[in-house]
Amino acid sequence: MIEKIAVFCKNLIDWFKSDRCFVSYFVKAFPLANNFMLLTLLLMSIFIISMYMIIAGQIGINGVLSLLIVIMLSSAFGAGFFHSIKHNADNPDEKITIKSGFSAFYSGIGEYYLSFFGMFILFFIMATLIIIGSFFAADKLICGIDQLGISANDFFMILAAPNQMDMIMDNLNPVQQGHLKAWCRFFLFTTQAFTFLIMLWIPEKIYTKKHFFISLFTSIKKIFTDFPNALCVYLMIMLLNYLLAIFIVLLSPFRFIAFLLNICSLYLLILNFYAIFLYYKHKFIEPEQDGWIA
Repeated sequence: MIEKIAVFCKNLIDWFKSDRCFVSYFVKAFPLANNFMLLTLLLMSIFIISMYMIIAGQIGINGVLSLLIVIMLSSAFGAGFFHSIKHNADNPDEKITIKSGFSAFYSGIGEYYLSFFGMFILFFIMATLIIIGSFFAADKLICGIDQLGISANDFFMILAAPNQMDMIMDNLNPVQQGHLKAWCRFFLFTTQAFTFLIMLWIPEKIYTKKHFFISLFTSIKKIFTDFPNALCVYLMIMLLNYLLAIFIVLLSPFRFIAFLLNICSLYLLILNFYAIFLYYKHKFIEPEQDGWIA
């Protein structure tokens, strides 16, 4: 019995060390994610877009125009950011300097800006349709919005700021609380399923250089082609995000530590993107280069 347990543990350790294990993508992504230039660019982009939204709200710029400008800014950053991730994933041993980092970032903007602009527009449309569809589905399958005891605006506020849920739940009876939790779980499922399906959209676009609309469908096809591994990678991302979120909530009274953890959440975001690119490259690019599909 002891020998069987020892053999099982050895096989399990060997599996974790092998390229077949989905955890290996995150292990390999760790040194690549230690890229302070990408983290700095991410912080700068968030700051610039946030400042614009604040200023636009104060001076009363048209909402549609503001959204379009935000998408344009996000497209420029996304094109450079993800091209940099692809470049670093393809050249893991290359030393990243300020010059090489900015070169990869700016070349990505020049090559992929229009594609990312179209991708962000299409993503916004799809996400809006998913939210509207989920709302009507929950209204039919669970209960009407009027039975929740809150307005639709309050419900979407809970989705945007989950920390407000406890305050709203205190004003509801047990039946309404159960309905509200069911609505939140349903929305969590539909939005996470949508995110999972488009997980490979960006690496598919950057590696294959197909039209962004075509690459959406080919990336979803690849999700189902390697469904178990793709699901494991996505669940690992969710687990890491969930664990960090717990730490942020528990340590929120300590403002400085909470601030550092929020910075860590951006670092984790970069690590997750690297893991996705490494998974995509290992499963769909390297096999094609070798003449076979994994």
